[in-house]
Amino acid sequence: MPAIHLEKYGVDPVRLAEELLMREGWTTFEDFVADIERRYGPNEAQRVRDTMSGLMKRDIKTQGLAGKTGFEEYARANWLTQNMGRYALIAAPDAGFLNGVEIGMDLVAEIYAEPGTARGSEVQSELGSRIDAVFAKRGVPYRFEADKFVWNGDAGAHALVVQPALHAMADARLAGARGEFDAALSHLRVGTLKDREDAIEEAAKAVESAMTVLITETNTPLTATATANNMLKALKDANVVPAYTEAALLGAARIRNKLGAHGAGAAPRQINLDEATIAVSSAAAALVFLASRLP
Repeated sequence: MPAIHLEKYGVDPVRLAEELLMREGWTTFEDFVADIERRYGPNEAQRVRDTMSGLMKRDIKTQGLAGKTGFEEYARANWLTQNMGRYALIAAPDAGFLNGVEIGMDLVAEIYAEPGTARGSEVQSELGSRIDAVFAKRGVPYRFEADKFVWNGDAGAHALVVQPALHAMADARLAGARGEFDAALSHLRVGTLKDREDAIEEAAKAVESAMTVLITETNTPLTATATANNMLKALKDANVVPAYTEAALLGAARIRNKLGAHGAGAAPRQINLDEATIAVSSAAAALVFLASRLP
């Protein structure tokens, strides 16, 4: 993740660290690393430990604080206290980094708040726009929207695939599908192994919900169990959708059936981010198409 200099907006790093710990339910930074190990696995936890340790050693050296005793040792401890939150944000997985930045932006809104004005919110939005520009330049797959960062994948793919799906599901009849698709996007942001699995599941459910609505709105007969395959067959038989769209409309369901439909057993299921991403993108394209077929 690129550097975000919240200190320039008056955010105190110690207060930011305290807010981060409090909101996430951690009592110490050891808890922070333990939680990462629980959610992301030992390899990611070790990467975070190594990154924080490396940053700490670098700063101690560059600040001339190595090997100090007495009062100077106190100065070193104070320096580390001031910067531990920064180390944690730099080292954290994407979701942790974004949570920390969002907390910092909340603090910016408080710092610049003026009674009777929207000054705090305006500065927060301005900072969000600047961060968006940095993220776009660096290819970071998130953007600031409605006071929080949301996953948007590749900027071009988001504009061509995800955003049209969100617009299409503004139809009140697709509220259920929209809720499931939003959940899929949220799971992609968090990005743990379980969240990747859940992103695929929610993406497939969103398409199935949209097919259910389309069946109802077009009075399509459905006599079999309402699985994705059976719903699509009913829609094809009723000439609501062409047969040649099957692969595109069932993409997310087939990925789910392959990667997430059954229990993982003793070991966590290893799902790559690109596998979860293609399931969500496939669902987005299917949702746009299904919404276009609603009467």
